[in-house]
Amino acid sequence: MIHDGLAFHNIVELVEVEGEKGLRIQRVPERVRKLVDEGTAGVMLSPASSEIRFRLADGCDSATVTLSSKDGATGYIYQGPFQGGSFVLGAEQKAIKVTRSKRASLLTREDYPGTPYDPNLIRLIFGGAYPEPVMYHDHSEGIVLPREGDVPGKTYLAYGSSITHGTDLSGAAISYPAHVAWKLGYDLRNLGASGCCLCEPEMADFLAEQKADLVTLELSVNMIGSQFTAEDFRARAGYLVARIADADPARQVVCITIFTHFRDIHPRYCGEKDTTTAGEIRQVLRDIVKNLARPNLHIMEGPELLGDIGGLSQDLIHPGARGMIQIGEELARRLAKIVSFRK
Repeated sequence: MIHDGLAFHNIVELVEVEGEKGLRIQRVPERVRKLVDEGTAGVMLSPASSEIRFRLADGCDSATVTLSSKDGATGYIYQGPFQGGSFVLGAEQKAIKVTRSKRASLLTREDYPGTPYDPNLIRLIFGGAYPEPVMYHDHSEGIVLPREGDVPGKTYLAYGSSITHGTDLSGAAISYPAHVAWKLGYDLRNLGASGCCLCEPEMADFLAEQKADLVTLELSVNMIGSQFTAEDFRARAGYLVARIADADPARQVVCITIFTHFRDIHPRYCGEKDTTTAGEIRQVLRDIVKNLARPNLHIMEGPELLGDIGGLSQDLIHPGARGMIQIGEELARRLAKIVSFRK
């Protein structure tokens, strides 16, 4: 979306919040947040892989964008595909200064024909361990909108648990969706819902409406150890997968079964309150994809994407940086065959 001369990516609404200054960045509109689970409503305020994009005007070597985050958020400054510095937000408004990299600015698409982002595009990217809500305030002079062609022509949308959302160990750049988008040259929209990938029908309807050339659905470790049974998962995931696949038959939709985690290592790790198992959920998702039999619908096995438990962090469920790279590399390799075959 465009607001105040800036391009907000993976952000669909800027919302006024009573008692606070600025506008809150949101990955889903307020109308959807009011309909979903309370946890989902909260986590969708986390701007995972969301970006504020702009160019520096000709003759201007620096500019500022003023932001805040009451509970804290980390951001990263990129110029095109090139990573620069980082910044940490707090409750007080902070003017993030961006200075043009003269060396990177000299690059042209002829110098770097494979770049998905123009070297003169400034990108403020949020990521890390579920960054807290961010408020946008204003910006200085010297900022202009991105140009047509500054970003990839195709979009990759990812929905899933905290593993999709991202973690501190992977930051904004190494989460598996970010890694896949980089490898394939797609623009990423991350709709990961940390702890709250519950396949609500309202989220299914929202996701189905979004424009994307490629969608992955990581479904869903969050529905184990809760009030949901395998049949609950079948109903919710079945509706979500069908809605997203049928909304645009031209786009490829890939379901990913639950990644390797502690429950797969030994039965002693399974909780007494678990209402289903990882194996049951994986089989239900396989059945959903098989029974729908849509030509644009595919399934991939999470344990095959993360084959080494050494890629996990110490909690034995969230991948560390090494695990995210492992997932991203293997998933990108397999997705490349799907999208290239159907060009």
